Amino acid sequence: LIMLLKNTINMLGNIDPGAFRGMVYSSEGTLGKYMMPFAYFVKPSLYASAFISIAGTLLGKLPKKIFFISFINLLLYSISTLGRFPIFLVVIVTFLGFYLLIGQKKIQLKYIFGIFLMILFLVSVSAFRKSDQPINLFAIIKNYSVWYFTGPFTAFDYFLDNYKVGVDYDYSYFRGFIAGFDWIFTPFIRKLSTTYENINNSYHEITASFRSLGGEAWYHNSHYTMLYTFYRDAGEFGVLIYSFILGMINSVLYNKFRRNYSIVSFSMILIVLYVSLMGVLKWEFRYLWSIGSVLIIIFIAQKFVIRKKKLKYEV
Repeated sequence: LIMLLKNTINMLGNIDPGAFRGMVYSSEGTLGKYMMPFAYFVKPSLYASAFISIAGTLLGKLPKKIFFISFINLLLYSISTLGRFPIFLVVIVTFLGFYLLIGQKKIQLKYIFGIFLMILFLVSVSAFRKSDQPINLFAIIKNYSVWYFTGPFTAFDYFLDNYKVGVDYDYSYFRGFIAGFDWIFTPFIRKLSTTYENINNSYHEITASFRSLGGEAWYHNSHYTMLYTFYRDAGEFGVLIYSFILGMINSVLYNKFRRNYSIVSFSMILIVLYVSLMGVLKWEFRYLWSIGSVLIIIFIAQKFVIRKKKLKYEV
């Protein structure tokens, strides 16, 4: 991450923040030849550590320094890519953690102050990325709130009006719902079939195109809500059945957490609840970081016992 930060500083000396942001996830960006290893190993580890450290800290089963280290890593990643998502995730997941522990965990002033600083950082990154334009912080907050939390629904409506199944796309039959696994298995499947395509490539053919939301918001793309994923999988039936499945998964994980206040059960309900709520923006289980984080929590976090002053903490 220090290396990435150094590359970012060097690149920003030659190009403006907006152009840099457009290059982040290309071979010319700050990740360069390390883009794939970073996506497959480092990024899921960063986010998994965030969920685990937040869960462990709020439960009082991990020392606060674990959360601090995890947060610093995400902060470095956020600065290196000029991205807001890592810190946005920490803010939302921390809120969810306190909500799930209502009556058991008091919200102290230091927590409120910490969240305020993170929100201030998000606004600052947004302003820096628009440093070639006149800066109005209140306008930035208002515009991004409207664009990100209403734009996905108008984008989904645009998709329904302009794209037809069998003509512009085909149903993906559950592949979209668990498309994060596609990222994991694609390199291996391509050894057997060179024509195999990751399902996200098909999804991006539609979502990557910029479209106008009206007024100044003429460059919206990417976020089409989780309904887009469900509909691409199986039409109206997909919206109905996958919403039911998602609710059922949340219910099972929440009941498991209430029976066993462990770091793993808390981490699992936090990540699935986060993906569910942020489904108003997009379906995060289409991406490797989310599926990778779940796998790390289930298969790695449970294998370790963290000790502090000779006390064992169950994970």
